[in-house]
Amino acid sequence: MGFLNDLFGDKEPQEMERGAGVAMPDCPIPFGYKTSWLCVKSDSPEEVISALGLKDPVLSGWEKGIAAGVFVSPVLDGYVLVINYGDDIIIEDLERLDVIARQFSEVQYFSSHRVAEYAAWVKYVGGEMLRGYCWCGDEGEIYLNEGEITAEEKALELDNLLQSTDDDWETSKFADEENVLDIAAAWGIDPRFSEKQYPESMGWVCGMK
Repeated sequence: MGFLNDLFGDKEPQEMERGAGVAMPDCPIPFGYKTSWLCVKSDSPEEVISALGLKDPVLSGWEKGIAAGVFVSPVLDGYVLVINYGDDIIIEDLERLDVIARQFSEVQYFSSHRVAEYAAWVKYVGGEMLRGYCWCGDEGEIYLNEGEITAEEKALELDNLLQSTDDDWETSKFADEENVLDIAAAWGIDPRFSEKQYPESMGWVCGMK
């Protein structure tokens, strides 16, 4: 599945523990580092699970669910999060992300990995990619740079990031994991949960087809 899969790790052995113990609600826990996730505009986690073709959903709290594998959250401010999903989707299967986006009014995707200096954020509206950016410092490659830089990126001073490998590397800035979390917060849901507290809830740990 590529070098990113090697870095993010194979989560399948953890998923074997999904049914262990009693599911208990808890508050959302911070995530985002060395993680890939979707943020889907939807009022139905079940609809998201079905659209992604996930299987065998098991009720789980946040802490155990995120540790176990692909975790689909309850609805948060009109969005459903799918955590630990699509580690190398931009590089190896961007078409799959396009297909997902056409099923919802808005879909966001984020991924970060400090070791690989990998940072990615994508936003679809109405099935069309409004903005997409993906940088991997380990490879020295910009894998995606589509659409106009959004107002939120400009507000975060992300409009001076390296836009092309032909740009001046001495004067350009390079995307990092904090940028990923910042843009996720600006676009919808802050994975750090630092500014807003949500009540205890449960989501679903799912298997992949």
